[in-house]
Amino acid sequence: MAVGALSQPERELRMETTVVRSTSKRVRSRVTNGRKTFVNSDGRSPWARRWRDLIEAHARDISPNGVDHLSEAQRSLIKRAATIEIQLEAIEGNLSEGLSTNLAHYAQTAGHLKRILETLGIERRMKDALNLGDLRRLDLDRQREREREQTS
Repeated sequence: MAVGALSQPERELRMETTVVRSTSKRVRSRVTNGRKTFVNSDGRSPWARRWRDLIEAHARDISPNGVDHLSEAQRSLIKRAATIEIQLEAIEGNLSEGLSTNLAHYAQTAGHLKRILETLGIERRMKDALNLGDLRRLDLDRQREREREQTS
């Protein structure tokens, strides 16, 4: 019987069965199995190393246990965010060298990154920063400590 002659439930069952059978490691791609990072690359370039670093950093932001404890959708979004982030860094590098760039494209790309990170639940949080008064007090405390050590 041809596939087109099957009823809708029979086609769906056949598709589900096909998906279940394809979970064998020999049938899945090396990328799916985790043996390769990219389909067309060996993953050793500086770009690929930065990409992996960003993925790990974002994964730790979501789950302290890292990438292995994330859903496939979360991993996919993190990969896309890392790719966009690297592209933004490249544009920023060009700007730092005085090269011209399309700032509208840069802003649009930054907006895409923001939306992906928000979807993942990664929030922008301010780090505890010391103000000038705090820095001055720390400096005075260190000077007093050095003076005590010298007089002892």
